[in-house]
Amino acid sequence: MQLLNQISGQFDVTFDHGILSATGQVSDFPSMTQSLIATILRVNDLILTKQ
Repeated sequence: MQLLNQISGQFDVTFDHGILSATGQVSDFPSMTQSLIATILRVNDLILTKQ
């Protein structure tokens, strides 16, 4: 759990109750989307490495 919080913190994404979320202004939507996707990919890589 701590590792997931650390990964999400690197991309300014919140991990709370198993949900990844990015909040901000509408004008920041493209960068928030990019951050959320990058976080998902990093967590997926972590899962695949564990297997």
